Amino acid sequence: MRQRKGVGEGGVSRRPAPSPTLLFPPRASDADALTGTASTWAALDSAASALAPALAPRAAASLLAAAARLRARLDGARGAATAAEFRLPERGGRDEGGSAPTGPPPAAAAAAAAAAAAAVRVTGLTGGEIVLDAAAGVPPGASLELADCSGATVRVASALAAARLERLADVTVILEAPVAGGLVVDGWERGTLFAACHQARLHAATALDAYLCVAASPILEDCTRVRLAPLVPVPEGAAGRGNAWAAARDFGWPRAGPSPHWCVLPEAERVTVPQRHGGGGA
Repeated sequence: MRQRKGVGEGGVSRRPAPSPTLLFPPRASDADALTGTASTWAALDSAASALAPALAPRAAASLLAAAARLRARLDGARGAATAAEFRLPERGGRDEGGSAPTGPPPAAAAAAAAAAAAAVRVTGLTGGEIVLDAAAGVPPGASLELADCSGATVRVASALAAARLERLADVTVILEAPVAGGLVVDGWERGTLFAACHQARLHAATALDAYLCVAASPILEDCTRVRLAPLVPVPEGAAGRGNAWAAARDFGWPRAGPSPHWCVLPEAERVTVPQRHGGGGA
């Protein structure tokens, strides 16, 4: 993980990069496999996002809201199932039914362990340029949640299964590899996003420039002053699948005519994906 401050009168100043908070689920169990893994969330988001463009705005908004409620219920069910899954043995090592206690089947435990290991939450990054890759605890195939960051440029070098960006301010996020599933923004004030993904869902974004390569129409809700543009260059693995960046649907503007909440970024103001400091390509 690297962090570099800008060039000032005294030259280039360097200081150790902050240690992000990486929170992994405490253990893998059948409850993880059945109710709360990141892969379940990614599949749910992808299915809802794929159906939404074919529906009327109100129906699509209801579908996505239902998906969010279901995810919240899955989180609650996961906690309850994990607490109830392994009971303390009674009557000489047997449970109340008289049978010996058993753990999860090996295959289910292995699958749950893999899914749990791929769920990564990074919080509290501030200042400078920070690179998230396998060495920083974000392996390829992870589902990343980036939250509560400010005043930073965050590069994600790993190819993600899904991404969720929450409560960001004055942050630039550069996803250097395509996201296989959906990308969700929930709360972002002033910033820039560079991303290739199946679909992008922007909620509660203000003064955000988003450079996208998306297979499905971007979805906006409760956004203001969002500007969209095509991602250039497109990362390897995302080229050739089309780009619906300009076909955004604003669920906060169900009326006829253009939405006042977003616009196309003027060509004269567009930029390409920034290079890494030190001369490395993005």
